[in-house]
Amino acid sequence: MFADVSSIRKMELFVSHIWQLLNTLFPLLIVIDLEKYLSVQFRKNRNWIRMFYIVFIFISSIFTNSPRQGNSFIDWNPKRKLAWSDFKAPPDNAVKAAALTSTNIKIDAGFENNSFQYHIHCMFDKSKSWGRVKNDYVLQHEQGHFDIAEIYARKLNKMLKSYKPHDSDPSKDVTKIYQNVMQGYNEEQNLYDQETNFSIDHTKQEEWLRKIDNGLRELQDYAHYN
Repeated sequence: MFADVSSIRKMELFVSHIWQLLNTLFPLLIVIDLEKYLSVQFRKNRNWIRMFYIVFIFISSIFTNSPRQGNSFIDWNPKRKLAWSDFKAPPDNAVKAAALTSTNIKIDAGFENNSFQYHIHCMFDKSKSWGRVKNDYVLQHEQGHFDIAEIYARKLNKMLKSYKPHDSDPSKDVTKIYQNVMQGYNEEQNLYDQETNFSIDHTKQEEWLRKIDNGLRELQDYAHYN
């Protein structure tokens, strides 16, 4: 059975405190150890725990760095555009790009009063994002990456809204939905850089910005997913 929402919140807080002590060393090993421990503490919710961690292995360590923890993450907001001051990481000398934007899509899910419930977060990671060439044009390209992430968060919301659990353990179905959406998300991010030549092609960059704006408008009905 899935955990109820109150159990989810308690688990998030507990794991957050643990992870702050362990930092981010060997994240997959830590995840496995935490699952073993939590399976004792939340034995009735073991299926939910397994699904939860399968999902978060795909998005690394953002589970414990949720937007409620610290200020390393920015939730996507149409009124809150990125600024160069948000890019806190030093430039990677092994990468020739003008900038790098790190975005994450997080999902947690459970049952409340026998009703399937979920929460999605689309986030920009300050600690992993950096800029080498800092001007308005490059920043606009990086905002495009964040906006693409929001499009796919809305697509995930759309798919989950139409999903009807057919048994008491929909973890496999939810994980598959998440994986399919994330595959499209990664492909779209790569295509954006390829077709714009990392923003060097101004004509393609303008085309993509219009495409992204249209994508956001088309999925406006699925923007409210928290």
